[in-house]
Amino acid sequence: MFRQGRKHRRHLVIFNIRRELAMISIYMAGKIKKNCWRHQLVPGLRNHTYSDGPIKCSGFTYVGPFFTGCDHGCFHGENTHGVFGSLICEGAQLSRTQVIHRSHRCIAASDLVICYINSPDCYGTIAEIQYAVSEKKEVIAAFAPGIASSQSNDFWFVSEQCHKTVFHVDETQLGALLKSVLGA
Repeated sequence: MFRQGRKHRRHLVIFNIRRELAMISIYMAGKIKKNCWRHQLVPGLRNHTYSDGPIKCSGFTYVGPFFTGCDHGCFHGENTHGVFGSLICEGAQLSRTQVIHRSHRCIAASDLVICYINSPDCYGTIAEIQYAVSEKKEVIAAFAPGIASSQSNDFWFVSEQCHKTVFHVDETQLGALLKSVLGA
């Protein structure tokens, strides 16, 4: 079900030791949509913003990304990253440069980056993975059914850089994946 290269096994052992010593900080990369998969894993995320800081969860601290909500879904559309709204909605809109800097800061503050790839056009997620790898963060990539498999993976370049890659993961299975990562 998952691929784990020899060179990455050492990193996972170090990660497991570090995890036992302190609460782990996790950044969750992936497409941002209204009521997306992160909400089932991070209680209170819906009304939380960057300025509120990290969210302490059961067994981990969520460090990002955070979004702007308006209950209309105006901030959750194509190319919005959850922070670009329409003119009719109020909210703290950020520039694309600010979003990149905040994402980079959150990734830098994390111990682990979990990526859920449920769409073939996840260009921002690929950039987040690359940044996390360059920052020497532990990275786990989970692919939704039909996106990639061990036999057919157009995402091979980033998958090879991840410490763990899991295929055929439905949104409903992400909680179990997170628990297995946390050793719960």
